[in-house]
Amino acid sequence: MRYEDSFADNTGRRTETGIVESTQGQWEERSTDMREESEKEKARRAMDGVRRISCFFILIALLVCVLNVMITIGLRHVKTGQYGVSNRIMQGRVNAQIVITGSSRALSHYDPRIIELQTGRSAFNLGRNGSQSDMQLAVLRAYLEHNQKPEMVIHNLDSFSFEATRQVYDPAQYVPYLYDEELYKPLRQFDHNIWRSRYLPLYGYVVTDMNFSWVLGLGALTGWSPREEYFEGFNPRTKKWTDEFQSFKSANPKGVYWPLDPEGERSVENLIRLCKERNIQLIFVYSPEYAEMQKLTMNRVEVFTRFHELAKRYKFPFWDYSDWTYARNTQYFQNSQHLNAEGADVFSKDLAKRLNGYFSAQSQPPAIAQPELVMSGAQTANQEGRNGVLSFADISTIQRLISGVLKRWAKFSIPDGIIACNPRPIGSGQP
Repeated sequence: MRYEDSFADNTGRRTETGIVESTQGQWEERSTDMREESEKEKARRAMDGVRRISCFFILIALLVCVLNVMITIGLRHVKTGQYGVSNRIMQGRVNAQIVITGSSRALSHYDPRIIELQTGRSAFNLGRNGSQSDMQLAVLRAYLEHNQKPEMVIHNLDSFSFEATRQVYDPAQYVPYLYDEELYKPLRQFDHNIWRSRYLPLYGYVVTDMNFSWVLGLGALTGWSPREEYFEGFNPRTKKWTDEFQSFKSANPKGVYWPLDPEGERSVENLIRLCKERNIQLIFVYSPEYAEMQKLTMNRVEVFTRFHELAKRYKFPFWDYSDWTYARNTQYFQNSQHLNAEGADVFSKDLAKRLNGYFSAQSQPPAIAQPELVMSGAQTANQEGRNGVLSFADISTIQRLISGVLKRWAKFSIPDGIIACNPRPIGSGQP
């Protein structure tokens, strides 16, 4: 009895222990499975989060790229203002016979409409605000790449023409056209960070654009363009003379000195060589500057000496309007460096008149070489042997011989001077 009871008790305990152990094992397995599922769920949720974030940034990147393309396309379709001028240039829709290059002084001093009206030759203004000679050369190269070469380039000079570019003025104006190597390469030299505007979407319109040109670009997609302020590239200044010059004069009582950088001088010479290589007539013009400002330029003589040296070395005209009739009249100036619209009108007419005289002189046939009037006998013989030109002495002798023969045989005389002759090189073909 006891044994059976004891056996039953032991059996019951083993059974209970087995059940407990089995139950514990099941719970442990479930806990393990739950933990694994929990970890998998966390990993899945984490991956979902990464995917959502990635999709978000990819979507933002796509929107940025699309917006950048829209702004660029819009700016390339603007028909007015500075972008309108650039679009005509880059699309090859100018092809003028006379092209004006230079800084803001060129931009606001030369009215192509007047030049074209008075000379009968189409004209266009490539002047750029805040540009030095190296940037002006880059703009001219880009123009020549996309347009027919002009007959003439009028390059406006400044006291700072030999100063190299330190910082590109308003770089956003070039951003839509950075695909063009003639523009991009020089800009890359002036600003090593310009690559960001070329390759990083919106960088050029958000970081470097202080004029919010992107608004203009988006507006242009709807066909809107701002009011026109540029006329064949010419941007007249409507403001009148202010006290700005007096403030400048007071701030610089000892005058100003314009640097003559070797890089700047090379840029001017490269512009000259470019015109020579393309067989384009070149004229250097120093447009009107307020007379009082001329006195403040301490190295003005040195600068103008360089101008004259270049014109003499490369054999092209240099027209200096420093002594312009109205150089002391503030009625025609906005400030010491820039003419206002009225002044630009008067100056453009003066220049067009001078251009007409220049073109007339160019169209005249070359002067006929005249023989030496006084030569020794040996020199006369040698000269005649070289070029076949009769001297006046020989002609007079022949005239007297003919007169004598006629007197003897025809019994009449012919007064000296009746037989006239205009000496010319033999075989010249001139009448």
